[in-house]
Amino acid sequence: MSGLNLLYAQVPSISSCTGRCAASCGPINGIYGDAEAERILRRMRGLPEAREDGSCSMLNVFGRCDIYEDRPMICRLWGATVKMPCVFGCEPDEPMLSADEGRELLAAAMSS
Repeated sequence: MSGLNLLYAQVPSISSCTGRCAASCGPINGIYGDAEAERILRRMRGLPEAREDGSCSMLNVFGRCDIYEDRPMICRLWGATVKMPCVFGCEPDEPMLSADEGRELLAAAMSS
């Protein structure tokens, strides 16, 4: 398992996700490290940018993430940390990460 996958495995999964969070998917420019950028580039033709409406360019016409399996840590933390709860009430299968745990994972992923 790669270093990023080991980090991603530490983020609680949210099996009850209803997929309505596209409105929360804003620009993530620069909130990922080189290894995450490489994963994104393998899947897409470019890195995520903000659209005119402020949404992430990785969202498709159905409001779903086109790089979901390769999404960066910042996106994985959404709904799984106490400082970034899901506004639609979806909760992780395990206890939420503390703010410090979320920051540590984000920093580790960005330095990968």
